[in-house]
Formats: sequence, C-alpha cells, structure tokens
Amino acid sequence: MSEYVTNPRHSQLLPRWIFLRLLGIVYLAAFGSLWFQVDGLIGSQGIVPVDTFFQQIRFRSPSMSFWNFPTLSWLSSSDQMLHGQCIAGLLFSLSLILGRLPLLSVIVLWGLYLSLSTTGNVFFEFQWDTLLLEAGLLSVLVAPHGLRDGFPLRGQQGMLVSWEIPKWLFRWLLFRLIFLAGVVKLTSGDPSWRYLSALEYHFQTQPLPVWTSWYAHQLPLWIHHLGVLLVFIVELLLPWFIFGSRKMRKIAFVGINLFQIMIAVTGNYGFFNFLTSSITIWLLDDGSFGGRWSERVHKQAISHPTFWQKWIRTSVLIWVVLVVVVSGEQIHQTLFASVRDPGTVRGAIRYVYNHVKPFRSINRYGLFAVMTTRRDEIVIEGSIDGHVWKEYEFFWKPGVSDRRPAFTGLHMPRLDWRMWFAALRSEPPSWYFRLVHRLLEGSSPVDQMLYANPFSDQVPRFIRGFRYEYRFARSGTSDWWRRDKQRSYGPVMQLDQLGNLREAKLPYCNE
Repeated sequence: MSEYVTNPRHSQLLPRWIFLRLLGIVYLAAFGSLWFQVDGLIGSQGIVPVDTFFQQIRFRSPSMSFWNFPTLSWLSSSDQMLHGQCIAGLLFSLSLILGRLPLLSVIVLWGLYLSLSTTGNVFFEFQWDTLLLEAGLLSVLVAPHGLRDGFPLRGQQGMLVSWEIPKWLFRWLLFRLIFLAGVVKLTSGDPSWRYLSALEYHFQTQPLPVWTSWYAHQLPLWIHHLGVLLVFIVELLLPWFIFGSRKMRKIAFVGINLFQIMIAVTGNYGFFNFLTSSITIWLLDDGSFGGRWSERVHKQAISHPTFWQKWIRTSVLIWVVLVVVVSGEQIHQTLFASVRDPGTVRGAIRYVYNHVKPFRSINRYGLFAVMTTRRDEIVIEGSIDGHVWKEYEFFWKPGVSDRRPAFTGLHMPRLDWRMWFAALRSEPPSWYFRLVHRLLEGSSPVDQMLYANPFSDQVPRFIRGFRYEYRFARSGTSDWWRRDKQRSYGPVMQLDQLGNLREAKLPYCNE
C-alpha cells in the first residue's frame, strides 16, 4: 500500500491553504458581481433571455444534451434558478474561505460557474471566466475532503493525488497563460508590438480605463517603449523560470505579481489580475514562508489510500494526460498557426478536445494580440418625440467628457465590456438590437445596469446610436475625454420595428 509523507520545507501545504482561500475570494467576487447583473443580462427581462435561448436550442437541435450544453438551466430556465445559482455560489465561496467542506465547495463552485457561464452566452466570453473554470477544476486535486481545512495542516491527508501532479499542473497553467500572451503579440504581426509603440495607445484604448490611465498615457514615449520591453520580458522570459530552481521560481513569482499589479492599477479587468496572482502561489513552497511558519503549521501524516481513492486517482491521471496533451496542441497551434495539415495524431487530439470543449476547462490563452490604436465608443440616445434626444450613461465605460473614469475593483461589468467590443465592429451585433429593444420596453433589470437613465419616469419611443471617437483630454481642463461624433451606429429604432426579435436568432459565441 502506497504512502505519502510531506517534507515540511518543500511541500505546498501553506500555498495550498492560501490558494484555496484566494480562490474563494475570486468566486465570491464573481458570483456577487453576476448576481447584480444576471436579470439584466440573461433573465426573463434581460438582453439575451435564457428561456428564449433554450427554446430555440431545443427546436433547432433536438439532440442537444447536457454534455454539449452543461448547465443547470436544463432543469429550469427561470429567474429563480439563476438567482439560486448565484446565491449558492456566494454561500459555497464563503465556505471555502472559512475552510469548511473544502472539497465539496470547490466541486460545487466549479459546477455552478460552468452552468452560469454556459447560459451567460456572449457575456461570458472573457478569458478570465475560462481561467477561473480551469483553475477551479484543478483545485479539486488539492482540496482536502474532510469537514474543515485548518491548522495544523496535515500533509497530503485527504488529497486525491500526490503533491507533484497538481503542483505542476498549476505551474503549467500559469506558464500557458503568461507565455501565450507574449507569443500572440509577436505572431499577430501587429506593428505596434514589434516597434514597441503599443503602450502609446493602450492606456487610452483599453476596454475600461481608470483615472490613473490618463496619467500613464501622459508619460514620456521612452517610458512607454521601455514598458513594452518589460512586457515581453515578463511574458516571454519569466514563464520559463516557472520550471527552474526555487530561486528562479521566486523571481518569476515577484516579476509576474508586479506585472499584475501594474495592470490592475492602470485598468479594469475584474478579478483577472487577482486570480492570476493567486495561481502564482504555486511557485512557492512552505520553506518560502520561513522556518517558523513551517514548523507551526505542519503535522506530518501518512495517508493510506482507500479503494475509492485509488479509483479516483486513476481517473485523475487520465484527466491530467488529457490536459497536458490538449494544451500542448493548443500551444503548437498558437506558435505554428500557418500549418494547415494537423496530421493524424494532432487531428485525433483536436477531435478529443472538441468533446470536452463545452466544459471550458482546458483553454487557449493570449490577450491583446493586436493593439487597438483608436478608441471608438457607442453612445446610445433616446427620444420621446424624435426631436429632443437624451444620452444613456453607463457606469464604467467612457461617456460624458467630464466624468472621471472609476475603478471597478473585482467587479466585472459585462455589458460595459461588450459595448467596447461592439464599437470595434462596423455593424451592430445582434445582442445590441436586443439591448435597444429592452430600453424601448423600459425593462427595469436593464435600466439598473445603467448609470443614468434619462427617461426614469417614461419610456422613449425612439432610440439611436452614434459612433464617437474618444481621446484623453489635455491637462489643464476639467474634462477627462475629448470626443468627436463620427457617424450613426445602426438605424433609428422604434419598438414596433423590433417586435419580432423574440423569434430572431439569438447570438452565441462569436456574436
């Protein structure tokens, strides 16, 4: 019978304990943020209602099953089910933070977030959503299966597999996340990255700038160019330190976290930076926290695996092989995107991946492959009589020129983010017309996601959109932005023109 004994210095008991609580905080922020938006986004009076979407899925694809579309909304697509999932997510997040039922908590949290992500449609297409799902599933390997996870930390007792497997899987995840972000910048051929000018635009054109972005944008060009060099060092060089000695891993830990802090203080990316920093904990071991801590929290234990644990470990090993093989193929695709013939083996890997893809837990990463050099914003206006127009204001995306950009913290304002992507398109996406439809109906859940509704006491008869070009205002003025109207964004719309939207095709994935 196999035995596992921890080494007080080189084990990951403290990193595991810290990571699970940080993960609980991320889940708490993610579910809490969504709870305030879920009605307006995918509720019955929301932009992309779950119930309508499900009706169309069942009509068009009768063979669609839970495996293809993993969500609890198969049981019910009501608003109560959506709220129930959010509330359950909050409760189990607190349970994980407090160290109660850790294994059950991480399993339930992963399942709930997968369920909401699946029904969340276009509003859950962000890489930090898939990163949370992948990290959340890996956490099943390290969460103790007892009633509580407290001091003294008892070796690997209660873990499903040996330390070595989850430790290296988390490090492999971190490597892919950081390294591929650098690779896509080079392979995209974008000149702003190749000529080190990307940061001349980034602070102004990123999805949701903050007030510190204005100051960062004013820095001298040589600092911007140096900053791009530092980005490449962090994303292309430091990831290799992840697989090095303890000293090299500490350097990677410090460098990656400083990089995440710099991103967080100059932009709004929800819980992404916090989650990434949480994963870097796996670059450390117990000895990194000092000998005194190591002695206090450890109590060596020997774990004798039971029959069911052995069976689970065998299943886990199969999953581990799948993660390594599929993610390796994803890296190959990123590095050699021009190779069209995948070959027999790689074709088989892709075939397998397509079957596990709906669970969004083996993912391909890479942010800001092409730098946006111009900032366009969609400004929505409404009118009662077609002559006097009033502007709708959003909480977080740029609007009127004198409103200071604010920090969102760990909150993820999904509609504001989608509006940034909509401005990159020449034609409005289908969900945009559904947003207009709800505004013309006077949908209360959608109104609550807006900073200022100019028609609080009545409903507009007409709505139109305009594309504006935004630039940071010069110093010495009270404005934060300068904006110039460019052209209309879609037609002027009335409710009777949009009355057939419930029967129209709903957006999914690439809309």
